[in-house]
Amino acid sequence: MVWRTFCSPDVGCLKILYLARNQSLESSIRLFLAHLQDTGKSHRYIQEFCYVLARLSLFLNVQQDLSGVSTKQWWSSVSAMWPGESARKKKGVYLNWCHQQGWFKHDCLVVGAGTSKTRTRRVLELPPGHEKYSSLIRAQVNLKKRLYTLKDSAGLSDWLRNVMRNTAASHWLNRLQSSDAAALHLGNSPVMQHRHYKALVTRKESEEFFALW
Repeated sequence: MVWRTFCSPDVGCLKILYLARNQSLESSIRLFLAHLQDTGKSHRYIQEFCYVLARLSLFLNVQQDLSGVSTKQWWSSVSAMWPGESARKKKGVYLNWCHQQGWFKHDCLVVGAGTSKTRTRRVLELPPGHEKYSSLIRAQVNLKKRLYTLKDSAGLSDWLRNVMRNTAASHWLNRLQSSDAAALHLGNSPVMQHRHYKALVTRKESEEFFALW
């Protein structure tokens, strides 16, 4: 069963579609708390999580598989707990840990309207082999600064504006061979595809680009 939710408090407007493997809410909470103890977290820290997850259990069926918890149930449980951010963040830490255990399988990436350049929501299918990278997705603070740091660490002297996006867009258009499909994937329009990305790379170059992942 596919459901939509956030992975951690750092994700922001990004959401990911998950297909949960068989793991009950009760057992995942028990294993998570044991993990906190094994990693040397303080008694107070663990007790705070116990309190939050115990309250979460009041609103959800603890015997239910994670796959059976709908988006509405997750968000309703957060709203019912209390209005502050503490519970939301701790719940995010718990879900992120569950994700790291491999209990969630990535199928798609959902880009929310608040994150999208065009302010429209879209669902992107992850290509084969991309699952391990999708877990690294985080909302970025000061993205420009981070990109320039990446440039320096790679030893590059020039960094063209939007070079990473433009490169990926050119290869996606070449791979999909459809401006409509590429526009849906990238969140722009077929006109933009033809104006900026068409016929800039060869099929061999695109094969090499996607083979990097």
